[in-house]
Amino acid sequence: MKQLILATLLTGAIMLCEPSAVAQSAPPPKPLVRLGTVVIKKGVMLDGGKQLRAGTYDVRLTRQESKPSTGTIPGVERQAEFVRRSFYRRGMVAGTAVVNVFPASDVSKIQDQEGNVPKSGTQTVEITPHDFLRIWFNKNETHYLIYLRSS
Repeated sequence: MKQLILATLLTGAIMLCEPSAVAQSAPPPKPLVRLGTVVIKKGVMLDGGKQLRAGTYDVRLTRQESKPSTGTIPGVERQAEFVRRSFYRRGMVAGTAVVNVFPASDVSKIQDQEGNVPKSGTQTVEITPHDFLRIWFNKNETHYLIYLRSS
């Protein structure tokens, strides 16, 4: 009986120390998705009232979903990080913003009056009457829209 208990404890200890057993059981984390690079010509406000200065930023989609607003579909809003590309602060996250994610089939419902939809890459448009900056990424037929208020 003592040998059976000892063998069970020894087997459990080996499995805990075995990295391949741990790696197989845990799902790999989802990678951050790099949406693209954007040049912001004048300061804008991010979520939480944080100001984002004019400059060049890499924008990446995080794993974090935003809390859905009233009347929105869960999973459609995610968080994006703006990462500085300046010489002195390269790689620092300057702030986050909500991203609206749409499949290509829904683009006709959200395009503006001129029908401007980026075929691929990035489009930045200032929406003058409301003082907003719209950043539109088209990556693999999935559209990502970010609206930032001018500061």
